Amino acid sequence: MSGKSRASEDGAVLIIVLFLMAGIAALSLDLGRDALLDSAFSRSIRARLASKPLLASCENLAARFIVRDFQNAPEVPESMDAKNRRLAVWLEDYADHLKSADIEIRIEDENGRFPLRALFPNTKSEKIRAEQYEAMLERIVARLLVARGYEKGEDNARIAARRYVAELLAWGGEKPVSEEATRWYLDREIPYLPPGRPPESLAELPLVYWPDVDEELAKKVLLGDSDGPGLLENCSLWSRGPINVNSITTVTGWGLADDLATARSFMNELETARAALGDELPRGWENDVFSARGLVRPPSSILSDQSRWFRIKATVRQGAAKNSVESVGWITKTRMTWIRRHVL
Repeated sequence: MSGKSRASEDGAVLIIVLFLMAGIAALSLDLGRDALLDSAFSRSIRARLASKPLLASCENLAARFIVRDFQNAPEVPESMDAKNRRLAVWLEDYADHLKSADIEIRIEDENGRFPLRALFPNTKSEKIRAEQYEAMLERIVARLLVARGYEKGEDNARIAARRYVAELLAWGGEKPVSEEATRWYLDREIPYLPPGRPPESLAELPLVYWPDVDEELAKKVLLGDSDGPGLLENCSLWSRGPINVNSITTVTGWGLADDLATARSFMNELETARAALGDELPRGWENDVFSARGLVRPPSSILSDQSRWFRIKATVRQGAAKNSVESVGWITKTRMTWIRRHVL
């Protein structure tokens, strides 16, 4: 009996030892995994923090390139694609200084978008120009309505577009806010009233009273959908114009044609003619397109081939970390001033 008892005790001890060893092994695995995760997380955080100062360097590099280009502007303006290809080549000279980091910078012409601030003149002399931009925006909104499925016809689309632009001007303090609109604003789930100054964010545009269009269609027109971009993506919050014909966006270009039925085909012809010219865009290249359509080219205060506002989109990759920034600024003969920065 004593032999069996000892054997049982030895077996029990062995089971306990094996159980403890299994527990220790499992604990070691958990600790090892946690240590690896902590190490990876630490490396990721260090890389992300290290890449953020490079975003400012991207702005400085882009500013240097844009200012130098402005100071040495060629006789014949170039396309934005050509400018960005030169920028990519120019950035390769800095690759050795960046060590393990990779940067990408792309320049966009802010003057290719519709200038919202031009609707709100600062002086009486700007009033006539503001009215021309107002008519242009009405045509853009009307065309977007038709393109997004507005079913009440082009004439009613024009009326609805005119109403939206009028309410936008009231939002910005150019016109009085009607009692009807005031009641609508105060009846929202979270009541608010127009600020009485030009929009400070594109996110304000969907807040404007628009009684002629249902909410879902209004979202498609303003925010865009799978069929294409909306008004917000084609507006500049900072530029006061003129719009640059060399980089004008498709939707913005719809505002150049009075006839809604021909707005799309006119812009197709304009973009085709621009693409056919390649990297160089001779001054006045667009005149033939306007003439062929029987359209009067807007004055240089509305449409030109010059730009002073630019947007850059920069990305920094360092290891597994990736940071991006989108900045908007304006240029003088000697410097670039960034007025808006959004780190993504």
